[in-house]
Amino acid sequence: MQTAIKRKYAFVLPLPLNNPASKAALYGIAYVLADENLNLTGEREIITSRGLDNLLPSPNYLFSQGIDPFTIKNGLSEEQFLDILSEKIFNQETTVITWSIRNLKVLEQICLRNFRKPDILKKAYCVCDVNRVLKLHEILEGGIPFYSDGLSACAAKYGYQDKISKSEHTKRLDLLIYLFRYLSQVNGPLLRFVLRSYQDRIDSLSNIIAAEKYLLEYDSLSRSIEIIRPLSLREDTLEALYYDGNDVLPKSYELTDFGILSPATVLTPQRENIVNLSLRDAVTALKEASVPQNKEKGAYQTFLGTLSEADSVHYQNSLKLKNRAFIRADNNCSESYRLYVALFAGNNYRENLSDSELQKYYRYCSVQIQSQLKQYIRELENLMATADENKTEDVSLIRKIQSYPMEL
Repeated sequence: MQTAIKRKYAFVLPLPLNNPASKAALYGIAYVLADENLNLTGEREIITSRGLDNLLPSPNYLFSQGIDPFTIKNGLSEEQFLDILSEKIFNQETTVITWSIRNLKVLEQICLRNFRKPDILKKAYCVCDVNRVLKLHEILEGGIPFYSDGLSACAAKYGYQDKISKSEHTKRLDLLIYLFRYLSQVNGPLLRFVLRSYQDRIDSLSNIIAAEKYLLEYDSLSRSIEIIRPLSLREDTLEALYYDGNDVLPKSYELTDFGILSPATVLTPQRENIVNLSLRDAVTALKEASVPQNKEKGAYQTFLGTLSEADSVHYQNSLKLKNRAFIRADNNCSESYRLYVALFAGNNYRENLSDSELQKYYRYCSVQIQSQLKQYIRELENLMATADENKTEDVSLIRKIQSYPMEL
């Protein structure tokens, strides 16, 4: 008789150094573990990464999170960072609770540049984006989501009273736990539905496609509801048509976004009136719409498509290596791929580079940093223009942000 797996929760707040939509890095991840009953089982911790030598952080992101840029290089290499995250958080025993999946998906970019498939999120039992679930609950109950996506603002709206500064990263986990508990009280069925395993989602979507049923999703960008006609599953992507109340458009839903994708029937007649959206009209429009043939490629497939034949052979062989400390590109690989390998080696295993490799690596990083300085200074000037001079902590942080590139 098999022993049942004891599930645990990991409350997780990623700390991005840049806009996640662009080439991005993380300062670290603040987390705390809890048992099935939400009793904390460990200390609050931050696992930090030293980022990239060829990428400047965003002054806006540093300031808004109270991050001292001079502490960045104290972190782990990205290889070590991913290994520890996989061991402690992203495993089949753990349900990951976060505030914004957008920031957590930076981990997929980090995997891509470190000879790993970008599948770290789906290695968890489940990932729950509390902000997305909360916004859907607000729309279904009142028609309009709360104006802010800020964790502190949302927690305050629902009764959290303690003041927590932006730099108290582990303390901010209390805000996330508070809102998760709040959701479990006011809309337990929705929260339980979202906490399904990744494999359960795949199986459920296959059945829904076969039965030609419809789904409902909350879109974080438009802050509105979408009615979805699922068409097909392609690896970790759901190809679909969606109706936003006006138009029918094609869309690819990445399953590693861990969206809600609930049955459209949750839009009851009462809720239709609240959100001003007719499910019948949506279904009719979706049925009559033509099915597009074009399919978007995911980030991983796009990356693989850039590799030459020699690049691909080297890359696939490197994926299998347990010891990556001495990976070097072959001479017949493309120039762009050789750069990819050189950056991986320099950012993770600088101590193993020869003198000539190290000099070449630093020259490249220096050029990259200089090319990013204008944007860095522009953001910094905006910060300085709006900062409160009476807040000594903010003034001190801005001075550190100002001097950081020069120290590099």
